Parts: sequence; structure tokens; C-alpha cells
Amino acid sequence: MKRSTGRWILGALVLVLALGGLVAAARAHGDDPALVHACINKSSGEIKIVAPNGSCKAHENAVDWPATAGPPAPVEGGVLHARGNFTLDAGVTRFAMFVEEGTEAFVRVVLPRAGTLANLFVHPTDAPAAGTVMTVVVRVNGLDTTLAITHTSGDGTAATSNTAATVPVSQGDFVAVKFTESGGVAPGAVYRASFEFK
Repeated sequence: MKRSTGRWILGALVLVLALGGLVAAARAHGDDPALVHACINKSSGEIKIVAPNGSCKAHENAVDWPATAGPPAPVEGGVLHARGNFTLDAGVTRFAMFVEEGTEAFVRVVLPRAGTLANLFVHPTDAPAAGTVMTVVVRVNGLDTTLAITHTSGDGTAATSNTAATVPVSQGDFVAVKFTESGGVAPGAVYRASFEFK
């Protein structure tokens, strides 16, 4: 009887310690509602926002930052891209951002943090028809920016770029890419644009 009582006490003690460890882990972020609490995957770098009393898993690092400051910027910039299909269209404007072209309100994306847009590159998938003039402009909150480039039929399938202009952006800004064919001919090509968000 004494042995089973001892085991029961030992088991209860282990359970209490385990529960205490879980409570401590759940409060690892400190319950401060003035901070944003997140878990960053140690291998992929994925950021997961959690509640103020949330916890991170063993393969994640706990990170907090002031709610008004936005998340910490990654060490390396990301690449944003857009695709404009002009195989049959002449003299038109299209908007795109990750998804197929459409109205700007449909395709624009919201930026999760402040940063800078830079290094715009544009190329067609096929050689455009003679006379094609394609102007590609990165837009922020519905306005054209200086991050723009023109690709003509003389450029063939080569990429044209604008690596001089930089555009500061704020957390919550909307971004889209505008493709305008002004040569009055059907280019017969799909245009791809990519630029850096850093």
C-alpha cells in the first residue's frame, strides 16, 4: 500500500510539474497587449502571429515588437511579381499583381510592413510584334510611382530594367502593377514584371 501511495504521489508531482511547464510556456510572451507576439520558424523563417498569452513550438523562436512599429524586417528582401497577358490586345491598360490581370482594386496587394520598392525588371515571354510599346509602372495606393520602365519590340525577349528609382512604402499601402500597350498593335506576348520589396 505504501508503494502504490508513493507512486501516486510521484505521478501527481510529475503531472503538476508538467502542467506548470505548459503554463510557463503559454506565458512566454508575457501577456502584454501593447506588443505583437509572434513565433518565427527556425528553418523556414515563417512568421506566425499568436495571442499575447500564446506559445511557440520547439522549432520556433518567440519574438515581440511594439504594436505600432510593425514586424521586424527580414534580412533579405522579397520579390514581388506581376503578369500581363497581351497576346491579343492592342492599345489597352491592364493591372496585375501575383494573379491574372484585372481591375486594380481586384489585384492590388497590401504590404505587411514598411520598406522600399526597387529594381524593376520586365520581359515578354515571346518576341513582341513590331511596333509594340509596353510601359510598366509600379503603383502605390492607386498612384503611379517613378518605378517604371518601357519595353519596346526592339528589345525582343530581353529584359529591361529600372534599378535607379526607389519608392518608400508604409505598412498597409496597396501595391499593383500597371501594364499599358501604347503602340497600337497586338504584342502577341505575355509580359512578366518583378521587383524587390526590401
